[in-house]
Amino acid sequence: MIETTESFRADELRAALADELVADGTIVSKDVEVAFRAVRRHLFAPGATLEQAYAHDIVVTKKNEHGITISSVSAPSIQAMMLEQALAREFANS
Repeated sequence: MIETTESFRADELRAALADELVADGTIVSKDVEVAFRAVRRHLFAPGATLEQAYAHDIVVTKKNEHGITISSVSAPSIQAMMLEQALAREFANS
């Protein structure tokens, strides 16, 4: 696969987002950090720019006929917290 300027930019934005979430203590486990560095969030955010996909905000994926958001990709911090909680429960139950 030939790397494009866009894929390099996505890599930069993804790394910066992971760095910020680690620095602010939202990501604490290595497993969650690895996931955030690997998963290409923009592929799950159709119609969003790279900057929107990697921002600290939701990405709206669907609105109803009145323009009200009815579906979105959760904010990165929310996703990180949910993954951290899932890992903590997994370890507590093992």
